[in-house]
Amino acid sequence: MLQTKERATIGEKTCNVKGPNKQMSVSPLSCTSRCALCRERRVLCDSHIIPEFLYEPLYDSKHRVFRLSTAGKPKRSFEQKGVREYLLCRDCECQLSRYEGYARDVLYEASDVVSGTPQGFEFLVDYRQFKLFELSILWRVGVSRLPEFKDVNLGSHERRLRNMLRQESPGATEEYGCIKIWPLSYRNIMDQLIMSMGMGKIERVQCCRLVIGGMCWFFFLSRNAIDARQEGLFLQDTGALRIMLGDFGIPGYMQKLAKDLYVNNPHVFPLKH
Repeated sequence: MLQTKERATIGEKTCNVKGPNKQMSVSPLSCTSRCALCRERRVLCDSHIIPEFLYEPLYDSKHRVFRLSTAGKPKRSFEQKGVREYLLCRDCECQLSRYEGYARDVLYEASDVVSGTPQGFEFLVDYRQFKLFELSILWRVGVSRLPEFKDVNLGSHERRLRNMLRQESPGATEEYGCIKIWPLSYRNIMDQLIMSMGMGKIERVQCCRLVIGGMCWFFFLSRNAIDARQEGLFLQDTGALRIMLGDFGIPGYMQKLAKDLYVNNPHVFPLKH
């Protein structure tokens, strides 16, 4: 798990929640906070920002993930069950969990692969469920207070995304589409990473870039695709889920990342003199 510089905590709380209780899924203190999704004041769950099933390949024998930072040693070197924060009420947590359960079956079982070429492969999925899964990840990393996602900025799109999730409306194919890439290089590293690559522009459109599930996910913050080719790479309303194969500049990014991690984590990689 990769961490970047810490950000200030924001939000509207009625009492102080000091940290997660490993035995509880809701706040251990008798207090209420505003749920980030429904906006009601309720007891909040200790919510995953990235679904827990995507951490499974990263766990050690003690069910922990190791945290590294490009900005110095993180407060905790290990994290149980992935990084979490008090974000959602129980009802909203259960809603997003439904999408996660469906996506886990799609990504881990891969039973509905309908075609494959050297350029990529295609699954047949339930458009509504998988698109809402995609939107839930994009929205969560955008509203998260965790330092791992401090560089994600949804701007005015946050409200639109929140309303789509509240109404369980996946929108059209081109609305907040996501291109997924399976890099061919650095597989031993890609499979062990969950991280934000920050924001960037692709074909003049602002994108949120994540590494999860061994893939690069590029979420386009737009309600319209640039052209038919780009739209064709998004999840289709027919249920066609396409994953591209290729590096697309990933090796250069990974080399820079490795250098930054080496310099900023001397507790893990002692500098040689």
